[in-house]
Amino acid sequence: MGVRQYESGDYYLDYRVNGKRIREVVGPNKKVADAAWHKRQAEIAENKFLDKRKDEKIKFGDFAQIYLDNHAKVNKRSWESDVFLVKKLNRYFGNKLLIEITPMDIEKYKAERTGKVAHATVNRELACLKCIFNKAIQWKKFYHPNPMKSVKLFKENNQRVRYLSKDEMFRLLDECKGELKSIVMVAANTGMRRGEIAALKWSDVDLHADLIYVRKSKSGYSRIIPMNRAVKEVFNSLHIRKKTDNEYIFERRHREGFEAAVERAKIVNFKFHDIRHHFASYAAMAGMDLNTLRELLGHK
Repeated sequence: MGVRQYESGDYYLDYRVNGKRIREVVGPNKKVADAAWHKRQAEIAENKFLDKRKDEKIKFGDFAQIYLDNHAKVNKRSWESDVFLVKKLNRYFGNKLLIEITPMDIEKYKAERTGKVAHATVNRELACLKCIFNKAIQWKKFYHPNPMKSVKLFKENNQRVRYLSKDEMFRLLDECKGELKSIVMVAANTGMRRGEIAALKWSDVDLHADLIYVRKSKSGYSRIIPMNRAVKEVFNSLHIRKKTDNEYIFERRHREGFEAAVERAKIVNFKFHDIRHHFASYAAMAGMDLNTLRELLGHK
């Protein structure tokens, strides 16, 4: 028992309270760790420790839901992305107590995910994890340094542009079923973002003028997108089968379904947002002028 050090370089306190062993991450500074050790011993001696930390028994999965309900859904337009990220994190950390999650655990998660998804995806998941712990600290559910503090994110190549060959696109569409296939078809033929497609209502689609009205855009501006024949066929088919009381065109975003379709199609390093790059690349190669392309994509 005492002040110990992880291989990552972080120091942690190792002690027992009423027979229970507790490991508390402090950080990379040995002096801070020593000071924290003496403080903890004093709190235990004065019987103040347990009262202060009774909420630390909360599981990560339980607090992650509190985070979604009280922060993400209230303050973030992209809260559905957080729901998806938390789902991934819960598979690894869900049953662990917040206090049990160490920088080494996170590094192991990082290594495991790196073999399955792109670095950018791992970074988004780790950024969400960091935010969850920050809120736990702010809301006094966690009384220690954020274990993400010493974990470095991957460097990303922001110039990466990924688009599919015609054969890859056909393979992907073959693996997409039902509503997911319609969503991919719309994305590939309009360059619309996933969120823009998910937000489409029937009132946003003019099947007579062959126009799509994007009311909600990431840039904050609305725009009008013309339909080609493929997109019009998709909407006509959906309109015939639509439920009379449903104002939205699509019921779900199909995140996991899309990932599974990409995997079955044996396509490497491709995410949904890359369909937007795919549209832009083929439009440019077909001779579309860049100003028109910029307006279609909704770039400032």
